[in-house]
Amino acid sequence: MAKIFLFVLMTALLAGCATTYTYNGQQYPSSNAAIQAARTDIRGKVIAIPKLSKPLALSALVFVPSLEWCRQTVKTHGHPSETIVNYVQTVEYYGYYGMAQALQQRGVFKTTVIDEFAQRQPYAHPDYQYLIWLKLNGTNTAIWMIAPGGKPSDAQQLPISPLDSASDRASDFVQSVDKYIRNAESTNHAND
Repeated sequence: MAKIFLFVLMTALLAGCATTYTYNGQQYPSSNAAIQAARTDIRGKVIAIPKLSKPLALSALVFVPSLEWCRQTVKTHGHPSETIVNYVQTVEYYGYYGMAQALQQRGVFKTTVIDEFAQRQPYAHPDYQYLIWLKLNGTNTAIWMIAPGGKPSDAQQLPISPLDSASDRASDFVQSVDKYIRNAESTNHAND
């Protein structure tokens, strides 16, 4: 995600001078047009995720970064204009939210609740079988974490490769969670 973020930021910085905005290699005359293109693209990626025939686990609470959290990560990269900050934070937010929606679409959990957070680590949520969130790792990288039992203290990093497209990110995220849950659930059943 960090590579994509920096690419979007640099593209926005360069394109901002010419009053155009770029999303997925396509130029748009305004940030609103580029944001709408991103939303449409992300919706399409979510719908394309194949649904499981039955859930692998009961429940998950997935925290996506709030717009304010995204804003803070954008502001750590130089001194971009307010218009560019708004554009990049919004596209980044929709990208993260789309990843959570892709997980919901896949049906890995019987119940998947998506919520926002603004702090660096969420607090415990024992009512959920799993807690998933994006952790800021330094000033310009972030990693997805998963915690069984809804306890952040038991969290592990989800192995997601840095990829170049929103489609690959959502798919890789879903596959990573899917694999983790399959392993965890098979281990839990083996210990029963």
